[in-house]
Amino acid sequence: MNARFWFTWILRVFAGFMMLALPSVFMPISWMDAICERSGLGPMPTEPVAIYMARHLSLMYALTGVLLMYMSLDVDRHFPLLKVFGWGLLAFGAILLWIDVSSGMPTSWTVMEAGPIVPVAVLFLWLLGQLAPAPSTATIESDSASESG
Repeated sequence: MNARFWFTWILRVFAGFMMLALPSVFMPISWMDAICERSGLGPMPTEPVAIYMARHLSLMYALTGVLLMYMSLDVDRHFPLLKVFGWGLLAFGAILLWIDVSSGMPTSWTVMEAGPIVPVAVLFLWLLGQLAPAPSTATIESDSASESG
């Protein structure tokens, strides 16, 4: 098994976890409240902006998961975008850790939410670095022109 196999596998697992956020978009507020309580966060705020933000964030995670799953189907084609995503994920993880700590989130929440993101991003970037990017269309066209000319 090579780096491409492991990269694709990790990308799909990560995408799958992100898509698990989709049911939360439609989750009853009473369920959200129960999850908040069990997570040690206290009661779920019921102001419209809090409900909007919870649903909106869940939808964005799910959409990102769908896009990552799609990109996993052709890693060579999406190599440049995956590289940008990897660096963005690394920054996202670091910023999310800062947000969790500065917001006073419980340690257990921070460990479960922000904790895995930076190591996954580092692994993601390392595996991506093991892959040779596919030649771009412009490179192929310029190589063809120079060979025929």
